[in-house]
Amino acid sequence: MHTSGNIEKESFTDNDPSHLLFPIPAAMKPCISIIIPVYNTAPYLGKCLDSVLGQTFRDIEILCVDDLSTDDSPAILSQKAEADARLRVIRLEEKGFDCGARNRGLAESQGKYVYFMDSDDWIDPDFLEAMLRLAETSGEPVVTNANYVEEHPDTGKRSFSSRFGFVREEASFYPSRQIQSCFPPVLWERLYRRSFLLENDVRFVNVKSASDVTFTGLTTVLREKGLLFCGPYYHYVQRTDSLMKLSDRGFLDLAAFDALYDALVSRGIPRDGLKLFYIGPVILDTESKFDALRSFFLKAASDIRRNPALYVPHDLFLMESVLASPDYTAWRSRYGVSSMVAFIRSSKK
Repeated sequence: MHTSGNIEKESFTDNDPSHLLFPIPAAMKPCISIIIPVYNTAPYLGKCLDSVLGQTFRDIEILCVDDLSTDDSPAILSQKAEADARLRVIRLEEKGFDCGARNRGLAESQGKYVYFMDSDDWIDPDFLEAMLRLAETSGEPVVTNANYVEEHPDTGKRSFSSRFGFVREEASFYPSRQIQSCFPPVLWERLYRRSFLLENDVRFVNVKSASDVTFTGLTTVLREKGLLFCGPYYHYVQRTDSLMKLSDRGFLDLAAFDALYDALVSRGIPRDGLKLFYIGPVILDTESKFDALRSFFLKAASDIRRNPALYVPHDLFLMESVLASPDYTAWRSRYGVSSMVAFIRSSKK
């Protein structure tokens, strides 16, 4: 196990071997609900589900939400559900994307805790047990595991998480604003107490991609501190057949940050110290993308400018260049799409 360590004078030790398999609670409801959106991931789905069904902690329900898959994913789901009653398949009647699938799974979940994962990834056998043990011992509504592996088709490119320069080996508390600004906004690193999500009315916003940006960002800053530890590994598959076009990726991320900003404002959460956006590969190759980006920067610019240290120069350059241009024609005549892409990409070198 990987959960041993000190948390503000509280010690969590692994000296008792009886924790290796949690007893199934007497209540009929499962302890953990695992929610997995599924869309055309047949080559990866079996390994994903086997890793969940094979967890050392077994008091779980697995809600697989099929978002109108057109490959063999539905058949794989049916086969796994017939073999293990803990797995239930929910089939959407219209396209919901990740946000709709996750909201449906959350609405039908029964567990004390909720865990979200992607259908093309897999987890170590004791992954859920380690997260649950720390959540139960600490009483925290959100527990974050900093350890993951990027799995590439070329195994020589396999890489482990770097702990982001501030996460210690032992379980520790960190200021929530530090976590939100410095830690990846991905769902699969976090175990949530379901009552915490319900009491704070947290749902996934209606965006086509990166809905975890809004969800994790909001749930992180709803509390003053967060509990992080280095546990078993999540295996994050880097697919070569991703359907998301390079020209859309950064733009779709910005849509999620736009939704996060609106959520912070509507809930009266101060924005100082929070990272309100980042730039992946962004290509402003249409007027509609430019207009959407400019709209976000117009409302968020003052908050962003007060916290320049949270951003790299490329982020701030893009914001200022867009704000200085009254329209797409003016921006493109000065910068050009190809030169802008090359400039933004240079931040990745």
